[in-house]
Amino acid sequence: MVPYPTVRLFPIFIALLFASGIPAQPAPPEDEAERAAANFVREIKLAEDDVRLFPEPPANYREIPESGLRGTLDVLRYESGVTNTTRKATVYLPFGYDPVHRYPVLYLLHGIGGDRHEWTRAANAHVIIDNLIATGQVAPLIAVFPNGRAMADDRAPEQIFNPEAIAAFAAFEYDLLDFLIPAVESSYATLTDPDHRALAGLSMGGGQTLNFGQLTSKPFRGSAPFPPPPIPRRPKNWCPIPPLRRMQSSCSIYPAATGTT
Repeated sequence: MVPYPTVRLFPIFIALLFASGIPAQPAPPEDEAERAAANFVREIKLAEDDVRLFPEPPANYREIPESGLRGTLDVLRYESGVTNTTRKATVYLPFGYDPVHRYPVLYLLHGIGGDRHEWTRAANAHVIIDNLIATGQVAPLIAVFPNGRAMADDRAPEQIFNPEAIAAFAAFEYDLLDFLIPAVESSYATLTDPDHRALAGLSMGGGQTLNFGQLTSKPFRGSAPFPPPPIPRRPKNWCPIPPLRRMQSSCSIYPAATGTT
């Protein structure tokens, strides 16, 4: 068994932050609820005095690497005691996946209207990881794309802001920690300690990342929410970390996620 070093995911978080851009909606509706929903698809414009924190990624960062070092996407089925159903998660396995080795794991959560396919279909996240591994920027890793809506019928509802669907995103904490992670670790060659486990998410998934990633039990070495919505859990339930690290905005990249703390 040959373990990899502590997971260093900074390049992945930066690339996924760029990949998570959403096109603008032309005119916000008048209804208050519709205006709130429109915020999720509004265009983000930098002011003249804004300074970009990170450089633009390479033009081909979401294209299949020329080296042909392509990972594979697998489907994991697991039993959930939260939904009392068999649930599915998409799992990325790196090129040359070998069960003799043990790999770090990134759990990547979707937005409020998405599902387990959002990151691979809309952002080519698996291709981004392929490129980062092929260029030596990150060590080979396993990435898990779950459905963060923990309910029996976990498809995105027509009214994505309905209370049942919102509650299902909160319930995913128990689905993730008690059922999905054990299923991943029993099905694939993973490193099973928190130092080799990270969590990231977009929008609602960013809110989940803030809530789940900073629990006092410290289930994840690092977490990266981009950009999260308002969060219901009180900070007292989080592990003790400085407020500025805890409350980053759309460019939240926790130092712990890079293995540099």
